[in-house]
Amino acid sequence: MCICGEDGSCYHLNNTLLKKDQMVTVYFWSHCTNEGVCHMYAEFNNGAKIFFNENGAKPIKPERFKEELGPNSNYFKAISAGCNGCEVLRKANCDC
Repeated sequence: MCICGEDGSCYHLNNTLLKKDQMVTVYFWSHCTNEGVCHMYAEFNNGAKIFFNENGAKPIKPERFKEELGPNSNYFKAISAGCNGCEVLRKANCDC
């Protein structure tokens, strides 16, 4: 699984870290400000420990219900998600 964001970064699931029968949960929320600025936000929940970007960094996991969704929040602004790898998603997101 891969999830790509508005900033061009992508996080992929490291299957070798999955334990047998482990469930990975990623929540997606759409949210618009009163000014009409809209984003799709992703929370990696229990998957935050096994998702990594190209540089090996893990996604930031905001404290749910303590941090509000919004353009300046730490929630990841997702634009695509899929199961065929990050490269496929990057090509699909291309403004070519």
